[in-house]
Amino acid sequence: MSPASSLRRPAFIAGLAAAVVAAVILYPSAKDNSVSTESVAYRAAGISFGAAGKDMRVTKTLNASGVTIKRSQQYINGMPVFGGEIVEFVGADGTTTAALGKVAKESQGQHPADDQNTQNRVRRSGVATFPGQDNKATSAKQVWFDPALFGMKGAAAVPAYQVETTAGTSVVEAASGTVLWKSPKEKEALNRAVCDLNNKSVEGRLQDYACGVAVKPGKTENGGNSQQKDVNNVFKFFDQSSTFYNGELKFDLTQNIGADYGDGVGKALRGTVRVCFNGQACPLTNAFWDGTQMTFGEGVTTLDVTGHELTHGVSQAVNGLGGQGEPGALNEGMSDIFGAFINQANGAAGADKWLIGKGTALGVIRDMANPGAHQQPDKFSQKVNTQQDNGGVHINNGIVNKTAFLVTDGQNFNGQNIKGIGSKKAIQLFWLVENSLTSSSGLQDWGKTVNAACKQLSGSGTLSAADCAEVAKATKATEVG
Repeated sequence: MSPASSLRRPAFIAGLAAAVVAAVILYPSAKDNSVSTESVAYRAAGISFGAAGKDMRVTKTLNASGVTIKRSQQYINGMPVFGGEIVEFVGADGTTTAALGKVAKESQGQHPADDQNTQNRVRRSGVATFPGQDNKATSAKQVWFDPALFGMKGAAAVPAYQVETTAGTSVVEAASGTVLWKSPKEKEALNRAVCDLNNKSVEGRLQDYACGVAVKPGKTENGGNSQQKDVNNVFKFFDQSSTFYNGELKFDLTQNIGADYGDGVGKALRGTVRVCFNGQACPLTNAFWDGTQMTFGEGVTTLDVTGHELTHGVSQAVNGLGGQGEPGALNEGMSDIFGAFINQANGAAGADKWLIGKGTALGVIRDMANPGAHQQPDKFSQKVNTQQDNGGVHINNGIVNKTAFLVTDGQNFNGQNIKGIGSKKAIQLFWLVENSLTSSSGLQDWGKTVNAACKQLSGSGTLSAADCAEVAKATKATEVG
């Protein structure tokens, strides 16, 4: 098994194929796909939010950092648009104060009959996207796909299928079977269960290393004593991460991203340590979140790494960011941000506040204060365009990381003299951002979201207008705002 998106940069992944089709105007909109943060462009076009059978349907309403958020999904002819989402900030009087996200403006074609032959064909295409004998299709549903939402070439939304496999998500064009977009599962969890595989090499299937399935937990809330250092470390780090999320953000990790494998432990944050995979060097020098639990190679069990990987689970639960291209870079960046905040809440200070991986078998792999020290860009104009590393997800997250550092601690950077707002305020800001992203958000969408979220928090008194002026300078310095 070669984890497709993990703590460190993975191997080469082939590029995406995108269909370019003729356009049929669905409805008027702005000249680009972005919904204005100053007014709700859909309402201006006379399109209703939240009404059954209309173009937008509310999927979730929640509160983050004291701000009410309403998330809506775009539909065309009764079928969802993959990545077509709008996030609204809602005021106390129920009116929308800002809206973020992207929607498809145009479409072409019709979905074929959803018969068994079509299902089998698109499932085969989806599985072929992620080679491996253990990869299996688990579902396939009809969607529309607009390449422009993901920064790809394309003139309209086309009929497609969203294919879920054990290795990741593929969007397959319904007519041709062409793979239009792909995202590997995030490989990178208070009830706890931690297992020790003792460096046994297994196949890369979850059932071969799952804690409570493949091996009995060595330590749970209800007992078990382990002499293995990694087991005890992860057990402690799960607690520290849960305490941070519960205390600072009122988010229960166990309930939101825990797994119940039917072993009598119940829903729990689960992790397996000292895992090795057939055909790879052992000990494994990596750690990853596989969609239900955490997995560690020997000696890769530090608090920042644990917090980073758990936040992949959080992103999976709250915004759907994948592991490809700019959304993947945001996924990695948000995981670094909260991994660092968790580490800081437990004593990390000085230069260590912003180092990722210190103390692991890998050593320091990223410096959020100085991304260039590890060959990462720190501003949008330096963004790396590559087909490797799933489109540079562990490279371009340096832009996100530098922005978070500037917002929190401040610095004179790229012509901007920034005064940091401090970690207490930054934690609330980036939590609202985490809950306001969509699955198609790009780096500059993220910058807009950071500034819009700050404006909301200044209105509620959590931040001040002066704080938001510094945040705006930070996003300007990294060229995302």
